Amino acid sequence: MTMTLEKRVINLEQMVMQLSLNQPNIRLDRLERLVESNNQAIANLSLRVQNLEVDVQSLKVDVQNLKGSVQNLEVRMQNLEVEVQTLKVDIARLDMKTDKLQADIERLDMKTDMLQANMERLEQKVDNGFKNVSDQISALGSRWGIRNESIWRQTIATILEKSYGAKVESRYLEGDQFDVIIRNGEHILLEITARFRSNDVPIVIRKRNLYTTKFQPPTRFIVAAAAIHSRQVKELEQAGFEVIEPDEDM
Repeated sequence: MTMTLEKRVINLEQMVMQLSLNQPNIRLDRLERLVESNNQAIANLSLRVQNLEVDVQSLKVDVQNLKGSVQNLEVRMQNLEVEVQTLKVDIARLDMKTDKLQADIERLDMKTDMLQANMERLEQKVDNGFKNVSDQISALGSRWGIRNESIWRQTIATILEKSYGAKVESRYLEGDQFDVIIRNGEHILLEITARFRSNDVPIVIRKRNLYTTKFQPPTRFIVAAAAIHSRQVKELEQAGFEVIEPDEDM
């Protein structure tokens, strides 16, 4: 841009010399206008140069800002890489914990299966025990015609406690006696009577409801009778009771 300005000045001087040689009477004011025009052009060029210098300075500032931004990005990238590494370590630890938890669950499943099998064997043993008790009650009723309910209760309690490890208690609620067999937190009610009559059905239903209200719902309610009619047996079974009876229909 400087060389162009110099060329214009040189061209202007050559033009003045040529005019002086060819037209010696040329007016001075025309030369002054030419000089003024040239000066204006020079001033405009100087202003453009200044503007360009400002633009260059602004570009330098922008470059510095970009360098700072790049450095910040590099720092952020490094931080992200550190975070990624940390996450990888955490994921690896979580995988290890997950594997351990899975192994623990599998062991727990095995123990649960074993416990279930043990419970099933225990249930079978208890069911067999109650069947044996039923058979023994029937035998006692057949052989002795059991007339003393107190002796009957004591006999059954002895059989259950000593032969099958159950706990037998007598509880009293609102004047009613409840014979309770307690096993593994379950309550089994046992109604023992020498003769069960038709009007005894609502009585045992009321006793079951009363025991449920005062303590807890019984797991089973067994009615053991030396003498009971088949109609009462059917009625009790339909109401959810279990009945232990002699082989003969009374």
